[in-house]
Amino acid sequence: MAALRATDPVGADTTLAEIFGQQAGARPHAPFIVFPELTLTYGEAFARALAIARSLIARGIKPGDHVAVLMPNCLEAALIFLGTHLAGAVSVPINARFKRRELAHVIAHSDSKILFTTHAVREHVDFVELIWDALPSLRKQKSASRFAMQEAPHLETIVVAHRHSPPQGIAFED
Repeated sequence: MAALRATDPVGADTTLAEIFGQQAGARPHAPFIVFPELTLTYGEAFARALAIARSLIARGIKPGDHVAVLMPNCLEAALIFLGTHLAGAVSVPINARFKRRELAHVIAHSDSKILFTTHAVREHVDFVELIWDALPSLRKQKSASRFAMQEAPHLETIVVAHRHSPPQGIAFED
């Protein structure tokens, strides 16, 4: 491990958020993420991820809090992961192929305060409906802003990404 640290130009204590910020500053116009329909530069991705980080912080997320993401591989998921790290929180990626029972277990045991998902139906999976099935007491919640569920005691909010994100950033609906 000492040999790895000696040759590691980044440093063993450097965070993903720090590396991302450094690269965005050093090469803002270089391609960062490429999808068939869109390519984002480091600068564009950093700006969008920073907006997500600020939104998380405004929602009360603190360093070390857990933020779950139940989405297929997509631009929004990547930006949410990066924004979570910029906020100092811990990303909890949830396998998009999980069924109701596995999803319920992960949500119950991940200590996640926020769960991000999508309206998009991919490979015959309706993620919003899957969450309803996995968390039966969700239907009984009176407030959409702060939950109180026995099967997911730490989960406070579910954020559903719009089907189409505006070009200037990700739009969410609660």
